[in-house]
Amino acid sequence: MKLSIIYYFTNYSDNKLNALKSLEKIDNENVEVLVFNSCVDGKVFEFLNKLKFNKSKLKIINTYDSVGHSFAYNIGTRISNSDYIYYSNSRTLFDKELLKSILNELKKNPDIISINSNIKENKINGFNDFIEIGLSLKNFIFKKSFVINNHLSFTNYNYFHNVFVYEAILKTKNIFNISYNIEQRECSNCKYSYNLYDILKSAEIIFNKTILNDELKDNEKESINAILTVSILYEFIDKTIKSNLSDSSINIALNNANSVINKIYPKYKKNSFFIKNKNPIYKYILNFNPSLKYVKKEFTNIKK
Repeated sequence: MKLSIIYYFTNYSDNKLNALKSLEKIDNENVEVLVFNSCVDGKVFEFLNKLKFNKSKLKIINTYDSVGHSFAYNIGTRISNSDYIYYSNSRTLFDKELLKSILNELKKNPDIISINSNIKENKINGFNDFIEIGLSLKNFIFKKSFVINNHLSFTNYNYFHNVFVYEAILKTKNIFNISYNIEQRECSNCKYSYNLYDILKSAEIIFNKTILNDELKDNEKESINAILTVSILYEFIDKTIKSNLSDSSINIALNNANSVINKIYPKYKKNSFFIKNKNPIYKYILNFNPSLKYVKKEFTNIKK
């Protein structure tokens, strides 16, 4: 079984170059790297040309127009020569241990592989497990034939990647987990620059799809609502704080997040999962108020 790792470049970034360098050091005959390059910066072309990959394992696709992550991922899925695909962001760093674990897991022929150190069981059983994993694209690897046969695709020109993951999970129970803390492999000083408000939009899309899905049980819907709450009140706000936005813009984002959660799931503080578990993130959610001072204080405690 082989793995394709797909990157999308829009500008010059040390983080992106470091991510590719981490793969360069562990060149593997079962790993193919696809780089979609929409950047006209000469530094990027120079760097890509100097990569020491086996040239048959590295494909560089120059688009010249900023087509977006979703468009690149959709095209990458079609042109990939591998059995499985990892849609990489520009921050995830790889090492031999992680790649070895992934390649070993492919032998089980799963439809989806998740990567999360909090899940100790190898086999994933329902949405309760996904409360720990979340719906972030970086935590998943997908079987190419599964994606194509189920007509799964990313919404072009939007960053609705959580929706892609959600719809994929609904299509199969053949999901295995690798117990690995991929968060530790991400650079700590990255600035988020893509359209962060798409996180809020995608949460609304998933919530509406969940309401209309009669095949989901009530406890599954409660689990999904917990995932969306974490996405809105923690992940979105965390990335906003780590962006280049001013404090005034962050305050607006906090109020927007508060408006969205109270619009789609006003009873989030009564979610049994948050009440039963002592994770500091859930304590923060149960006491949430849209104050930048409060959020920064709580995030400092969470990340200790």
